[in-house]
Amino acid sequence: MSNGNDTTGLDVLHVTEACGGGVRRHLRLIIPALQASGLRCGLFALGRRDEADFADDLSVFAALGCEVSFRRHAGAGPGGYWASWRALRALIADWRPQVLHLHAGVAGLLGRCGIRPYPDLRIAYSPHAFSFHPSLPKLRNCAVKTAERLLARNVDAYVFVGRSEIEDANLLGLPPERFHLVENGLPDDYCATLWEPAVARHTLEIAPDTIALGVPCRLAQQKGLDVFLNAFVLVADKFPAVQVLFCGDGPERGNLQRQAAGLGLADRVRFLGTVPDLAKKLTAFDLALLPSFYEGLSYVLLECLGSAVPLLVSDITANIPRPEFRECLETFRVGDPQDLAMQLEHCLENLEQMHGKAKIGAELIRSEFTLSRQVDKLALLYKQLARLGAQDGGETAEL
Repeated sequence: MSNGNDTTGLDVLHVTEACGGGVRRHLRLIIPALQASGLRCGLFALGRRDEADFADDLSVFAALGCEVSFRRHAGAGPGGYWASWRALRALIADWRPQVLHLHAGVAGLLGRCGIRPYPDLRIAYSPHAFSFHPSLPKLRNCAVKTAERLLARNVDAYVFVGRSEIEDANLLGLPPERFHLVENGLPDDYCATLWEPAVARHTLEIAPDTIALGVPCRLAQQKGLDVFLNAFVLVADKFPAVQVLFCGDGPERGNLQRQAAGLGLADRVRFLGTVPDLAKKLTAFDLALLPSFYEGLSYVLLECLGSAVPLLVSDITANIPRPEFRECLETFRVGDPQDLAMQLEHCLENLEQMHGKAKIGAELIRSEFTLSRQVDKLALLYKQLARLGAQDGGETAEL
């Protein structure tokens, strides 16, 4: 899908295959804000894991004057990657962006392979969490690490959304002089958009006497949701009023539904799928849980804290990007169902205390993690990259 506007010289072309979850949320926030700041933005989306209403995002971007193009990515085989690579190169030649910003692994691979289409093109790459982890197959981890090291020569700027990505980049031996930390942020008026708890609970069909335990995330292996179910079954009988609400969809949904049924939890767990405007309805939860194995900097982490929702998270760096976060939430040892069960029990027994911590978190998000700050940093970086490209290409950059 493409709009019909003038396609001469975009400032920034964003590219992603991750058309759902946190990366989708990231682009939905930054592209309109960047466009409003005067930067001419475009998006090339390679649909393979796009959410059902992703086309709505493209329509919004096009209405703002952004260039948008959508192509169905054929899959993991060489033919699919080759076709998508050629389509990306053709689009770059047509739109001639000054900066190419690649988001997540597949786009990062396609956009960094081969020689640059023209010498003054600058390439920025945001992994949104490097996709290697001990929980994943060793051969896959080895392939990802090797590819990241080889493709580093085609990156002018690594744009990290969270501090945990810098740790992984250092482990890979990537060039630190190209690292730029631009932490995710929420709209400055985020708190004003939140629904009243009673209205949010009614919309999600949560009974007044239910203790709502929200798990707002994409249903993927990365999220550690099987670990959570193995933990919840250990405490479920002690807290009969607790109902688990999985808010999100993904490839692990069927497996998780079967696991819940096998553990005898079918009547205690609801799978709501993708919830429209979930960020505004987080106030429905008495407690939220994020048990991920790895992340970049999760928007839902920021949103739960910004909503003053009590929060229990795995103790990965991405969930505690600054020491102050320990004052706002509770943690458990990542991947450990026994410790998760113990900490979950503690949280459910001390919800009033948890609410006090959550209020501290809301103030931290309002003061330190704003979209306006994030966009200002991105815009400055794009301008710096464009000037670098102009020096190499002998042209004048005007961002």
